[in-house]
Order: sequence, then structure tokens, then C-alpha cells
Amino acid sequence: MPGFISKKSLLYIAFAFVIYLFFLFITVPANLVINKLIPAKVAKLVKYQTISGSIWNGQANDLTIRQIPLGQLKWQLSVLPLLWGTADLQLNAQRENTVLISNASLSTGEMQLQDTRIEMPVADLMPLLYGFPISLDGKINAFFKNVELTPKQLLVVEGRAVVSDIQLIAPQALSLGTLVATFAKQDNGTRMTLKDQQGPVQIDAVITLLETGFYTVNATLTPRNSADQAIKNTLVMLGKKDNQGRYTVNTRGRLPLKF
Repeated sequence: MPGFISKKSLLYIAFAFVIYLFFLFITVPANLVINKLIPAKVAKLVKYQTISGSIWNGQANDLTIRQIPLGQLKWQLSVLPLLWGTADLQLNAQRENTVLISNASLSTGEMQLQDTRIEMPVADLMPLLYGFPISLDGKINAFFKNVELTPKQLLVVEGRAVVSDIQLIAPQALSLGTLVATFAKQDNGTRMTLKDQQGPVQIDAVITLLETGFYTVNATLTPRNSADQAIKNTLVMLGKKDNQGRYTVNTRGRLPLKF
């Protein structure tokens, strides 16, 4: 019959239309999509100058998260995991003295970061310690096998971080050497152990971080013979030392995790 379109032809047309929509979607500029996807509360904490590329392969320039500068962030989004409701991204952030490389997976309000490598100055993390009467510097070199979080909770951190050439800038300039932090999963959060590497102060600390962001710190600090008088005078501010020359620090607080 003239004008009749067969079912086979309709299938070809439908398939071609789907392919057209797919390529139209993947070539949509990232800035048109991301600006609409980021919730208002998150947008207050995530800042960037420009976004370029597509949502599948793009970059954000001069990125900061909670005032922590990350520089240029590039991402690649995998297609197949989207079919079962998961967004898998390869992330690579670079700026002077800073590297962040991670495999991120987002689904149902949770984010998982795997095989995350971080190199950055300690000073860049000081916004997380807002309100602390100290200023620190040094170099962080970390590898986290697994990090799980939601917009309101930090669920799990597993990995290791080395903080080298730590400098207390304020209230007094002091050199503290190198610290090693080990992160392990526990029932309701993460347990971090912190030890020095034969620096001027022997440091043994256990920090427990709960899923809700509350943390407790239990630490002992003991000046070694190599510690100069300025370090010893600073430790006196922590209180009285015990019979073994150790100063004890026990404190608690909450990290600003909520968006």
C-alpha cells in the first residue's frame, strides 16, 4: 500500500532517533548541565571559574571545595554503569603543588572514592580547621584505598597518609618533622592512628571519626632530647606532664561535613 511504513522501517527510524538523542546528549556543553544539577547548598561550597567540555569528558578550572583549592579538575564519565543507576568517573585535579587522582562512584545519594592519591600542602587544608588557634604547613602524600561518604556523613576511610616537614607557623614557628597516619574501618566510622617518625616530639595518637563527623582525639606527646627549648616551652601549654615526661591531649569536636 502506498505510504505504508513497515514495522522494520519504524524500528530503524526509532533506533536512529535514539542514537541521535544519545549523541545530542553527550555533546551538550558541561556548563549547561552541571550548573543545573548542583544543589544550591552544594553550590555555596563548590566554586569554579569556568567549565568546558561535555558531561562525559570535561574540566572545571580554578576549582575550590570548602575553600580548599584543587586547581583544574578533569573528569571522564563511563557510560555503561549509568544503565544500573551508578555514575562512575575518573577524576584528576592538578594545581601547583597539588595532585588529586581518584575513581569516583555515585549512586543513591552516596559517593565512593577508590584508589585515591593526594599530594598537597598542609596549609591548603587549614579551612577545615577553622577556629583552631594554630597554623600549619608541610606536605601531604596520601593513598586511600576506599573512602565512602554522603552529603551528611563520612562513612569509611581506609588508607595511609604521610605528612612530611610539618611546620607550626603560628602561634610560634616550630619544626615537627614527619607524621604517618593510618586509617582503618571500624563499626561506626574510622579509626586513625598517628605516629611520628623520630621527630623532635614523640607522638602517639588515636583519633576516632564517627559517621556523623564527631571525632575524639586521645594523644600523648613526649619531647625527645633533640627537641629545642621552644618546643618544650610550647608543650608546657598543654598542662602538666606525667612521670614519664608525657603530655596528654584529650579532645573532641565535629568536622564540617554537612553540605
